Amino acid sequence: MLPTPGHAVPVPVELRHLRAFVTVADLGGFTAAARQLGVAQSAVSQLVRALEDDLGVVLFTRTTRSVSLTPAGEQLAERLQPALSGVDGALGHARAGAMAVGVLRVGFKAGGIGPLLTEVLHAYSAAHPHTQVRLTRMEWSDDVSPLRMGNLDVVLARPPIDVGGLRVQTLLSDRRVVGLPTWHALAARSEVALSDLADEPVITGADAPSALNDFWTVNPRPDGRAPLLGPAVRNNDEMLVHVALGHGVCIAAATISDHYHRPDVVFRPISDLAPLPLLLLTTRGRQRPAVAAFAALSATVANELTSRE
Repeated sequence: MLPTPGHAVPVPVELRHLRAFVTVADLGGFTAAARQLGVAQSAVSQLVRALEDDLGVVLFTRTTRSVSLTPAGEQLAERLQPALSGVDGALGHARAGAMAVGVLRVGFKAGGIGPLLTEVLHAYSAAHPHTQVRLTRMEWSDDVSPLRMGNLDVVLARPPIDVGGLRVQTLLSDRRVVGLPTWHALAARSEVALSDLADEPVITGADAPSALNDFWTVNPRPDGRAPLLGPAVRNNDEMLVHVALGHGVCIAAATISDHYHRPDVVFRPISDLAPLPLLLLTTRGRQRPAVAAFAALSATVANELTSRE
């Protein structure tokens, strides 16, 4: 049945909504819940609000200083807590089983890794043929909460990213480049300066946090000016279409050229921007042998790639 005009379509309740609610209820606040879940406080608030909208009840009494359960919230928390404990137990059992048979879960941000991941995976598979590697492609707006929550074992990513509470290993660094249409005047140069891009709109991420967009558009610029902003896109493919059409330029790690080959787009190094490190992220504490082996092999392959340059 179609929704009536003026009424929002309800968001289906998912495990993340219930987990956010129970965590707020347990800890007595949205800030503490966000910290434990490894996400932004606004995300927790949105999840709880969506749950309240779906149920048609208010679950928390909110003031500027405190958060407390309503009677409806108390009843829901009482019933949900044992259910979620059962779910967590089942998931933990499944993860333990996966670890026992040799599964390594690796997350990576597409377009920012270059050839390193492929070479590491070839070497890892040869050295550990009985370990299955499961890859997860992460988008611009994705954070590393799946790593903190135990859904991934390793994440390969670049700054800016919140690495609090994680083990951080720098593998290598790459120059930052600007993507230009082939007919652009700057495309004829071997490299460009940031000041050359002062009047060029820079493409942004539609779902990316403001801090991420500020980083990739270099906002503010060294002269204090804000960059011109171009179209907001959801992924690299959309971004490069806009570049080819001349709607804006993009700033990226040099490894983007390893993933995307287009006859109508060229990439030129930006001479006065610092290189960007590629990070291998894992959780702190004792590492599983599969994780430690992957981290060590990644460092070896990164050193070999660097020595070839």
